[in-house]
Amino acid sequence: MNDDVKKERLKSFMDKGYLLSPEVFHLNEFENEFLNFMNTRIISKDKPLVIGGDLYDSVSKKAVSGVNWLEFEKSKVLHEKGKTKRLYLSFLELITGEEKEKSTVIKPIPENKEEIIVEESKEFVKIEQSSAVKEEQKIPVPKNIEVESKNTIQELVVSDPEDKYPMKLVKNFLDDAKMRQVKDFVFHYKSRYDKIKNMIASRQEMQNVISIKRAYGKDKGESVALMGLVYEKRITKKGNLMIKLEDPSGTINVIFGPKIQDSSLICLDELIGVVGTTSEGFMFATDLIYPDIPENKVVKKYDEDVCAAFISDVHVGSNMFIEDRFLKFIDWLNGKHEDPNMVELSKKVKFLFVVGDVVDGVGIYPDQDKELTIPSIKGQYDRCAELFGMIRKDIKIILCPGNHDARRIAEPQPPLDHYAESLKSLTNLTLVSNPSTINVLANDKFEGFNILMYHGYSYDYYAANIESIAQEGGYDRGDLIMKYLLKKRHLAPIHTSTLFVPTPEDDHLIIDQVPDIFASGHIHKSSISKYRGVTNFVSSCWQYKTEFQERVGHHPEYCMVPIYNFKTGDSSMLDFSGGLNNES
Repeated sequence: MNDDVKKERLKSFMDKGYLLSPEVFHLNEFENEFLNFMNTRIISKDKPLVIGGDLYDSVSKKAVSGVNWLEFEKSKVLHEKGKTKRLYLSFLELITGEEKEKSTVIKPIPENKEEIIVEESKEFVKIEQSSAVKEEQKIPVPKNIEVESKNTIQELVVSDPEDKYPMKLVKNFLDDAKMRQVKDFVFHYKSRYDKIKNMIASRQEMQNVISIKRAYGKDKGESVALMGLVYEKRITKKGNLMIKLEDPSGTINVIFGPKIQDSSLICLDELIGVVGTTSEGFMFATDLIYPDIPENKVVKKYDEDVCAAFISDVHVGSNMFIEDRFLKFIDWLNGKHEDPNMVELSKKVKFLFVVGDVVDGVGIYPDQDKELTIPSIKGQYDRCAELFGMIRKDIKIILCPGNHDARRIAEPQPPLDHYAESLKSLTNLTLVSNPSTINVLANDKFEGFNILMYHGYSYDYYAANIESIAQEGGYDRGDLIMKYLLKKRHLAPIHTSTLFVPTPEDDHLIIDQVPDIFASGHIHKSSISKYRGVTNFVSSCWQYKTEFQERVGHHPEYCMVPIYNFKTGDSSMLDFSGGLNNES
C-alpha cells in the first residue's frame, strides 16, 4: 500500500479525532470499514484516542462493541508501567469473551470462633459495557458472617451462629465518599419526607388526611386533617403559636391554642400532622400528631440473666482522662471487686457498648495539643486498644465514633478505620457507625433486643434552643432531649442542629425502627429514663471538667455506668467515680 493511501487514512482518522499508532498506520491489510466500526462501537468520545493494535483487532475482527476504549488505553499504560494489571486483564477478558466467575469469595471459618475477621470490600473497577452487562462487586466474607448490603446500609451477623449470646448489626452506615450535588440533598429530604409521612399516616387521626390545596376548598368550620413540613413559626399578638405548614400542593397558616398539648415542642423543618377546622385561609388546630413511638410498645424480656454495660466519652489521650477510675471499671468487668454482689453482677455482663469519643482527638479545638498526654491520634487509639484489650474476651465490645474521634464530624459517621488498626485487631470488638442499630440475643424463638447507638452531637442544639428543655436544665436533662427526638423519630429534625452528609437512598438519622434501648453520650451527664417502653441511657464521661465546659456551664458526671438486665428489664447506675461526683 503506497504512502498516499496511508496518509489519506491517517487524515480521515484525525478528522474524526482519532490518532493511529505506528503499528496500525503501517498495516498493509487494513479494514476500510474500521472507522465506521469506531463510530458505532466507541462509548467514550474523549479526544484524542490513540488507536493501537489491541483496539484495531478487537473492533475489526472480534466485533466487540460497548467498550470504553479510552479507559482501556489508560489501563494498558498503567499495566506497562507496572502499577496495576487487574483492570487491563479485565478488559482483555471482556474482549476475548472469557468472563470471571461471579461468585462471593468465602473464607474458611477460623478455628477460634471468637476470632471474626472481616476484610474490607476490595474496590473492583467497573468497566463500561453495553446495557446488558455490568461487572458486579465481589465482597469477600467469612462463612460465619451473613452480609445483606443495600447501598450504604449493612446488615450482618458478627457472631458465630452457635454463639450463646448472638449479636447482629441491623443498621450500619458504610463510607460512601463521593462528591455531593444538589440532587443528593433533594433525594435525601424526599426520602425523609416519605418515611415520616408513612409513620404519621398510620395514625387513626390521620385516616382522612387531605392536601393543603384541597383544604382551601372546604367550608368554614369544616374539620380537616393535614400533613406537612413546618416552614415558619411565630407567636401571635394574642400569645398563640402560629406555624406555616407546607406540603407539595401549597402552604397554610395553622394556629394552636394554649390547650394543644406539646405544641411548644414543634420545631422547624419537621413533618407533623394537624387536625382542625378551616377559616378563611387559616386553620385552627384541635389536635397535633407527631410520628412518635407507639404507646403499646411491649417491653421484651430474655429468659436468661444477661446484662449490658454502656459507657461513652472516655477521652483517652487527654490530660484530664481519669485513667485510674477507668482501670477500676475494667477490673470490675473482670470480676475483681471486694463486694461479692458486684462480682456476681459483672459475670452477667456479656455486652459493652461504647458510644463515641473514645479518644480526645487531635486538633478538635484551639491549643488542644497543650492538654494532651498522647499527642498523636494513632497513639491514642493504640492506648485505647491496650485498655479494651484488658477486658475479658467473652464480653462483646461494640464501639461507635463521636465528634472527637478520627472520623468526619458530619453525620452519619462511618466506623473507625485508618487510625484505629489496633482496635480492629481485638477479636471481641466490633466497630460500627454513628448512628447504628445493633440486635442482641435473637434466636429462632426470640427476636432479640434492638439497641440504637447515637453519640449525641445534635444534643447541644436542643439543650440550648428548645425552650422547654432549656428551662428544665438543658445539658443536665439528656432524658428530655432523648424523649424529644423519639417523638420526632429523628436524631436531628431541625436542619441546622448537626452537620450531616446527604445520603440520597436514605436518611440515616431517621429512627425508622423503634429501639428497645436508646444509648447515647456526648453531654457528659448520665441519666436513665423510659419513654413508651424504650429505655434511654446517657452515659457519663471519664474526663475531668475542661475549661471549655466551665465556660459554657456544663456540669459533668464522672465514671457512671448504666447497666441493663435483659431478663428483668431493670436498669441500674454503677458509680466508679470513687466519690468524685460528690466533691464540691
